[in-house]
Amino acid sequence: MERVSKVLRNTGAMAIGTVISRVTGLLRTMVIVAALGFGPLADAYAIGNTLPNIIYILTVGGALNAVFIPQLVRRMKDDSDGGKAFTDRLLTATGLILFVITLITVLLAPWLVQIYLPTDWAEADKSATLLFARFLLPQIFFYGVFTLLSQVLNVRDKFVLPMYAPVVNNIVVIATGLVFLFTVRVNNANIISENSMVLLAVGTTLGIVLQAAILIPAIYRSGYKYKPRFDFKNSGLGKTSRLASWTVGLVLVNQIGYAAVTRIAATANDSSVNTVGVAAYQNAHLIMLLPHAILTVSLVTALLPSLARTAHAQDLAAVGVDIERALRMLSVLIIPISLMILAHGRDIMIALFARGNANFLQTGLSGMVLSAFALSLLPFTMFYLLSRAAYAKEDTKTPFYLTIAMNIVQLLVAAIFIATTTRTYWVAGLAVGYGVGYLVAAAGLYLVLRNELRLRLDLIAHVVIRLIIVTVPAVALSRVVVGVVDNWLLNNTWFALLQLIIGVLVAATAFIALNQFRPIKELSEIAALVRRNPNG
Repeated sequence: MERVSKVLRNTGAMAIGTVISRVTGLLRTMVIVAALGFGPLADAYAIGNTLPNIIYILTVGGALNAVFIPQLVRRMKDDSDGGKAFTDRLLTATGLILFVITLITVLLAPWLVQIYLPTDWAEADKSATLLFARFLLPQIFFYGVFTLLSQVLNVRDKFVLPMYAPVVNNIVVIATGLVFLFTVRVNNANIISENSMVLLAVGTTLGIVLQAAILIPAIYRSGYKYKPRFDFKNSGLGKTSRLASWTVGLVLVNQIGYAAVTRIAATANDSSVNTVGVAAYQNAHLIMLLPHAILTVSLVTALLPSLARTAHAQDLAAVGVDIERALRMLSVLIIPISLMILAHGRDIMIALFARGNANFLQTGLSGMVLSAFALSLLPFTMFYLLSRAAYAKEDTKTPFYLTIAMNIVQLLVAAIFIATTTRTYWVAGLAVGYGVGYLVAAAGLYLVLRNELRLRLDLIAHVVIRLIIVTVPAVALSRVVVGVVDNWLLNNTWFALLQLIIGVLVAATAFIALNQFRPIKELSEIAALVRRNPNG
């Protein structure tokens, strides 16, 4: 218990860095939406900018994130040199692999983009997607460099700078997007110049380059001095690669599912104002994940080395205590946020994005997508945390199989929406399927880990039920009040923001009042941790 409390208290600086990173990331998204809107050109940029991330995660990224930290922790503890030789070999091997992958994907760009493009798209939109992809795919190499350097810092208990580095990336893209917005002023691939699209793509890639470069001085200050090593035989990388193979398989399944999701969303976007597509799906997903990124990722980043150490010591009961307590703490924060997103998704998206080339109706439709995503926040968070527990004890197979189930469920739910509704609701159907899929995956992973980690569902369920009893009436009241206010106000970005502020104030007041009758003890524990945290 004390170990988890210490981890939670020490996440303050990371959470602040993550908040700043996510706020600037949100500003970046707002600028890009204002520049490109929600039409096919926005989808072309979204696909082109997502492709390098997909290729990176598919090839090495998933393994780096999930497997290599536990392996680095073990080698730092077990090796006489503190794991330096292993780290040198890992950086060298992964750097070479990243370079080759980046070169190959740039050459294969015309074929890669076809995987994600609907057959009925206009040629101008297809050409725009390819142009974006060619200039954005070099990001693959720098994504990998950033992740590698971040992992080296993390295993040395240097967590803060990697949380702040994306701010540099976001600032560069914001500046690029503003230049594009005020110099181009159109969002139609038929009339926009190639040079304008190149400007946007190059600026986006430059942001990733600087995000990685800013970590290099911190690496040297941490005491680690990199030396290229090519003696990979009998180095221990083989075991790491075998563990990583299941994680790569997991990512492959995810990306096959995402390719299907992208094609469905892009097909739904038929250039009319009554539909939205890939950009709306991605932006709603981004907003839904903000609480996860600020709260869960900061916690897990600090918790993962501890999980690896306790798992390495075969103290699975301690791993279970860490995970169970983290789940209860996160539930207290995540459930009220997800219900507010469900109730006020339209107001959130309009307040954030209804400006520039983003018209009011399409932004409102993207709000429907956000509301559909809301109920996925808790199961996604639970699966994310439980999967890290599985990785800490070197079980990469179970998350792989459950990810297959998650993707199948999402596409089955989406198929129901496609068969029974118009294109207006297809992207919302994808969001609903996302939540149902992660609910199935989280439940399955809990059942697998329950006995070994001695997890107690009754404790978690007790917290969830009490939260729902308090939160649902508070959120419902806020929705009613905002609905009344909406009848008196015009459809306007600033009025939507005003309605959102009113809704938050009403819900918070009602929540505090209702909590007085049967106080939720985890709220008091979180408040106590914050008060004791000198960095929080």
